[in-house]
Amino acid sequence: MSNQSSYFSLSGFSGIFIGILGLIAIFLLRKMTNGYGQSFDGISQLPILFVEIGITLITALITILSLFVLWFRGKKKAKKRNQKLWSSFSKKQRSNVLISVLVFLVILIVTATKGYYSLITPVLLFLYGLILLNLGRLEGSRSLLPLGFIEIILAILAYYIHDNEILFLVIGIGILPIIYGIFTYNKR
Repeated sequence: MSNQSSYFSLSGFSGIFIGILGLIAIFLLRKMTNGYGQSFDGISQLPILFVEIGITLITALITILSLFVLWFRGKKKAKKRNQKLWSSFSKKQRSNVLISVLVFLVILIVTATKGYYSLITPVLLFLYGLILLNLGRLEGSRSLLPLGFIEIILAILAYYIHDNEILFLVIGIGILPIIYGIFTYNKR
């Protein structure tokens, strides 16, 4: 394996599976928050702190599962080619992505705990776009750059178009990674 290649990518099945995980997360979050505080049954009776903890746990779990998908698919690709999974480049890439994801989660948690709920979707999409741009830069691959820019454009639209957060999340976190995965899978 060359020093400048990595098997950890959003292409092919990884992108498809991560997009599906994103859609599952959005479904669970929507189910949890839909109608909160508008009735006297079910989740509406829980204190807001429990709902916030549930949202944080779902977000963290989906993020961890997505990182696991990247690791598992990368391991499978490296084994198939009888090469090492961990090189100096892949270690650098992983540490950069891990730091970006941790900062991403901290910023989202701070945004939510400060009560800026209308900013969560734009911030999430913007940070996701930045992570994709950074990952594309690290890989030396230009295929992630359009996806990163589209995520940032979606973030800007989500900031200005209110009451459509779920639509922007479905597109940015679910549909776009699936399309990217299908596109890159068919490209091979």
